[in-house]
Amino acid sequence: EPQPLPCGRAQYRQQVLQRVLPALRAAAPDLIIISAGFDAGKRDVGNSRTFSDGLYCQGLDLEPQDFSWLTEQIVSVANMVCDGRVVSVLEGGYGHYETEAGVLGISPSSLADNCTAHVRALVGRPLAAAPQKVPSRGPS
Repeated sequence: EPQPLPCGRAQYRQQVLQRVLPALRAAAPDLIIISAGFDAGKRDVGNSRTFSDGLYCQGLDLEPQDFSWLTEQIVSVANMVCDGRVVSVLEGGYGHYETEAGVLGISPSSLADNCTAHVRALVGRPLAAAPQKVPSRGPS
């Protein structure tokens, strides 16, 4: 049976912190251009993948708070290395499947939520972090 590859929100943030941000700081660009793709958003139709060898990756399943966090990180680096100069261009994302009146279609509402989180962080009004679920301790 195919085994899932390491994907998901935690792995995404780890890679951003360990690879993307250090490389961006080291490059010290005069301007940062973000190709803002939202395909990795939870429920987005472009979010999962099955590889030719049968391995399945459930997708990153990013939430609006993740897009906000990433944008905050990039803006922070931009403030350090290029006087805050950032340009963002919408690259992609589709939305999620939804059935309305018996017809399957793609609803853009999740794409809109992710874009809104990104733009809010660009203008200094990031979303609050999602509350962490506290594990139940069971009966006392």
